[in-house]
Amino acid sequence: MIGTAHFAGDMRPSSTAFQLPRLLYLSDVPPDSTPGNAAMYRLLQNYPSERLRILLGNIQSGTPEARLRGPRYDSLRTARFPRLITTRFASLYGACLYATTPWKAGLAGKAIEEFRPQAIFTVAHTFGWLIADAVAQRYGLPLHLAVWDDHARQAGLPSWARAWGERRFADVYRRATSRLCISPNMAELFEQRYGVPGTVLYPPRAADLVVAKTPPPRLGNPTRQLVFGFAGSVNYGPYAAMLGTLARILGERGHRFVVFGGLKPEVAHKHGIEGPHVVVHPMLPIEAVLARIYEQVDVLFAPMAFDPEFKHDMHISFPSKLTDYTAVGLPLLIWGPPYSSAARWARENPGVAALVQQADPAALGGAIDELTSSPAQRLAMGQRALEVGNRMFDHAAVTGLLHSIIAASVSEPGASGDSNK
Repeated sequence: MIGTAHFAGDMRPSSTAFQLPRLLYLSDVPPDSTPGNAAMYRLLQNYPSERLRILLGNIQSGTPEARLRGPRYDSLRTARFPRLITTRFASLYGACLYATTPWKAGLAGKAIEEFRPQAIFTVAHTFGWLIADAVAQRYGLPLHLAVWDDHARQAGLPSWARAWGERRFADVYRRATSRLCISPNMAELFEQRYGVPGTVLYPPRAADLVVAKTPPPRLGNPTRQLVFGFAGSVNYGPYAAMLGTLARILGERGHRFVVFGGLKPEVAHKHGIEGPHVVVHPMLPIEAVLARIYEQVDVLFAPMAFDPEFKHDMHISFPSKLTDYTAVGLPLLIWGPPYSSAARWARENPGVAALVQQADPAALGGAIDELTSSPAQRLAMGQRALEVGNRMFDHAAVTGLLHSIIAASVSEPGASGDSNK
């Protein structure tokens, strides 16, 4: 088990909780603790439950155990034929939903009447954000728009409708009271593209996540064999190939590789993520993963794809795994192109990671050799990761920023009156 001398939990409530307005979260991204939805779950985790209402579109929430405790969850039927979204007609049906969704603001009428929200919060994903914008306009409410990817590129519209979809997103982005971007690169690019500034809101750690007080002492011990770790899903094809390259290099140098995230055997075999030095664990709760990492792993690996087709995504996205990676006090090995958000983060926070910005595997091997030969550097990098992570990804700090933005959008956030009469 992890020694409690090295860890301390942080569950401080938000300092603005007493001021917060009634918030309607209207989106297709359910705030629950399942993989893929955890970022929104964490952002809303300490919002006062009596002042929060959840209204979901077609993508329904997970089991009740995975939901936020306290707020009421309701659903909207934003698509009459949701199965079409997963068929060969998805792009055409998506265009139809794009065209008709803004006229579905009336679907939220019951929730508006019962809850009388003072602000709307949404995520630019699939179609729920279009309803959120329409509701905000109809009732004169401030709209807070979270953006995690370039929706104009991810919407899956047919080619003839993409320019139209981009204009729709641009209108909502400009109209929103706040625009919450996941990375500095995104905020800068979107300001150039749309002419309005955005606020960088990094994904937070969970409110109850146990954070290391110090790096594992073993990092400072000389050793010829290190244990490298990777945690998370393999969302992009190139990531599996990059894990395979790392596995090969580590095997050649006598190191071990531990993968957490339920990697499928056929994917592991195809990309060479196998061998006596490789251990693949099934999907586990993040708390269990971090506990094992603290006890077993010496370096954490974060890849960002070099493939040209993923250049735009690598530039504006931010790997949320860094929020939890930095909670265990281990050195990081980031392998990605100079334009990627992770590479920029490492450059702007020197000493937090060994950064390899060339696609050449030899450069990756050189960084591994340097980490192996310098125990003092490993220990210093682990400490630096803790310091930077606590400053940038602390739950209270990130949600406090969100709360302050939401509160400031309501003229009298502590008042009991309504802004939507």
